[in-house]
Amino acid sequence: MNDIFDVWKTEGLPEPTIEEQFGADVPDRTTLILPLLIDNQDDLIKGPEKGPKKGPENKTDEIKKRRTDVFDLLKSDLKLSKPKIAKTLDLTERQVKDVFDYLVNNGYIHHEGPAKGGKWVIDRDFE
Repeated sequence: MNDIFDVWKTEGLPEPTIEEQFGADVPDRTTLILPLLIDNQDDLIKGPEKGPKKGPENKTDEIKKRRTDVFDLLKSDLKLSKPKIAKTLDLTERQVKDVFDYLVNNGYIHHEGPAKGGKWVIDRDFE
């Protein structure tokens, strides 16, 4: 208990308080209140600062770039697997699956042969 009081004092925080309740109507209870406010409420202790939000300025541009990158990599090796593409481009497998769905549904590529051992075929260039 003394350590807690010492830390609060060292950090310039208000002294913790102890409240005790006794009585027939309520169970015996001891509550330690650890205030996290410095003298001014504007100086409230906060968690670690978060860095700037990551992400592109324009989500549409990011998706188009991802599609172009996947398409270009696939053109270089038509037998590449989705997990290999994801690892190479530092994408999630879900992101790569979404790109493949787009490319197939829009007539850019199709798959020939068995799921394992088949290959992708380029039907038209990606714009």
